[in-house]
Amino acid sequence: MNARAVIERDSSHGREVLLQRRVKPGQPRRLEFPGGQLDPFEGITDALAREVREETGLTVSGYLTDLHGTVTVTPAAEVECLTPSFVYQTRRGPVDSVGFFFRVQASGDLTEQGDGAAGHEWVALGEVRRRFQDAPDTFDWLTQAALRHLLTHDWAGHAGPDGSREEVLEPGTLLLVRHARATGQEPGAPLTPDGEAAAQALASSLAGLGVTRIVSSPWVRAAATARPLAERLGLPLRTDERLTERVLSGVPRADWRERLRDSFADDSLCLPGGESGAAARARVQAALADARDPAGVTVVVTHGNLLALALGLGFGEWAALHNPDVWTLHTGTPQRWPA
Repeated sequence: MNARAVIERDSSHGREVLLQRRVKPGQPRRLEFPGGQLDPFEGITDALAREVREETGLTVSGYLTDLHGTVTVTPAAEVECLTPSFVYQTRRGPVDSVGFFFRVQASGDLTEQGDGAAGHEWVALGEVRRRFQDAPDTFDWLTQAALRHLLTHDWAGHAGPDGSREEVLEPGTLLLVRHARATGQEPGAPLTPDGEAAAQALASSLAGLGVTRIVSSPWVRAAATARPLAERLGLPLRTDERLTERVLSGVPRADWRERLRDSFADDSLCLPGGESGAAARARVQAALADARDPAGVTVVVTHGNLLALALGLGFGEWAALHNPDVWTLHTGTPQRWPA
């Protein structure tokens, strides 16, 4: 049973958090939050204060979330009830462990080396996020789990000193992306130079959102849109044939735009050699269900008509889509991503 402290402060660099390195013999020197095991019948917050003092030299001076603490004394027992910032339980791993994290403030002078800990440093939240995304193994397994939770909830959208915001989206969110501008409509059409620049800008825009999985249509323009983000995050780029664009007709038609409008009004309409809106919607919905990471954020890169069908957009909304275009899909109404 553990109590661990997420020690925060505000500085000229914005919100910062205290990290340290574990230096116990035989253990990797990975970054972690201060804390450790409770002694028998030791109060949870007493253990937290003791561990923080032993490992950092600091004194817990306040809690950033209300503890709502009560103590009940009966002839049989004395029981403390309180509300931590969040709890954890290992479901498999090196130890069977349950514990409590508290977001706190602390005062005093940092020690150079505490009880099994050293290398203490205050790190801005934006830098924590970048380290976690770029090199998660620099943190121990428990701190990785805590950071994912904090970046998804408590620290999501936290403002930096310049007023900018970084955000991590709700686990299970899909980011549906229409590819950047391409040279044509055939499967092998590459991106234009402007499209390549837009794909790089898209990678910068989405890199801070907690993306854990990237899936794309195998057509060249879609995969080329997804690749800069995958390379930036060090994630594999998966492809799925079900994300390829809907073929409206088996032969070119001068009136294709009018027939596409008709197909939005009647999704059973199927031109010779083409695919109905209903059939295309069924395959993209199946692909999205398989692609979704329930514990993270999934980016799916596809094509305009298929994207519109997946989101339930009308003809006019399809016509207003950009290259690229990004929509969030989780629960409720899909939302266009402002970036």
